[in-house]
Amino acid sequence: MYADVIQSILQRLNQIAALKYISENWGQLDFFGYEHPVKYPCVLVNIPQAAYSNLGQGVQLADATVRLTIGYQRLVNPNVAARLSMQNAALKPAYDLLAAIQALLHGFKPVPNGGPLTRQTQRNINREDGIILFEIDYRVTITDDDAMPNPQTKKSALHLTTEIIKPEPPDNPQPEPDGEQDEGNPIGDPVDEPQPEPGAEEAELPIDNPHQKGD
Repeated sequence: MYADVIQSILQRLNQIAALKYISENWGQLDFFGYEHPVKYPCVLVNIPQAAYSNLGQGVQLADATVRLTIGYQRLVNPNVAARLSMQNAALKPAYDLLAAIQALLHGFKPVPNGGPLTRQTQRNINREDGIILFEIDYRVTITDDDAMPNPQTKKSALHLTTEIIKPEPPDNPQPEPDGEQDEGNPIGDPVDEPQPEPGAEEAELPIDNPHQKGD
């Protein structure tokens, strides 16, 4: 159930081109220094807690918290004494990213048997390695029928992708082929073998006749 929620959110966040790493949160940012197994900006998703209420016949309603941890590497000093362009370069991209995430997720229903995501809280986490962290908690309610006896439908097998890493663009991109091909034999097209004309027969080879007299 929760795997479906996380997977759906990861795929939704993949629409943001600025994100370089999108994954389930398994503690990637607990490593301080330059050994983080992520690319920045990144978003990590997990469900830290949920409360349950009974609906009857083994069905429960889960009131869950979905937590997004957004990591941003600031490379410009936002000092107010710096030029305004430098201040904007330091502050604006991070908060524009938060706005893009909110626009995609608030009101989004990650699973058919659940309600929409609603943002609850947001906080900043200070670090000593220059990485800016934001934590945003969303609330979602989900109907959990895993314990219902003799369910009418069976859930399909999950095919999950819990990590999305976007490749870096090449430094020297190669020009794409212009698409011109030999008109007589385009690449990939089969070559037609010559076929005999209808009704044609192979020429008979002469057979030596021992009774035939020479001239």
